[in-house]
Amino acid sequence: MSQSFAASPVRDPRLQQVLDRAATDPHFRERLLTAPHEAIRETFGVEIPVSFRIKFIERGVDVDALIVLPGIARPVVAPDGERDDASLDAVAGGASDPDRVGPAGGVDPAGWTGTGWS
Repeated sequence: MSQSFAASPVRDPRLQQVLDRAATDPHFRERLLTAPHEAIRETFGVEIPVSFRIKFIERGVDVDALIVLPGIARPVVAPDGERDDASLDAVAGGASDPDRVGPAGGVDPAGWTGTGWS
């Protein structure tokens, strides 16, 4: 039985603008790979907070799908044996996946500021 996989749609139109530009502008693409905050600020006038860690990578021609694995969940237990709030949320199902972008994930580009988005 064969199975077909389709690429995930980009849900945020601002992110789609970045991806569209990267597909046609080699200089912008290179800047995204080396200095993404600066590339987006210089091209779109949008300031992404420094605390928001972002990394763009290229999918090689020999790769059909590039999949980012989520981080390994490691519950944090204090010396008194109590779990911290974040690990309790994760156990209770309240934590979102920080490696996903958009409403279903932990990262929402809504915090990106600037007037460059059309």
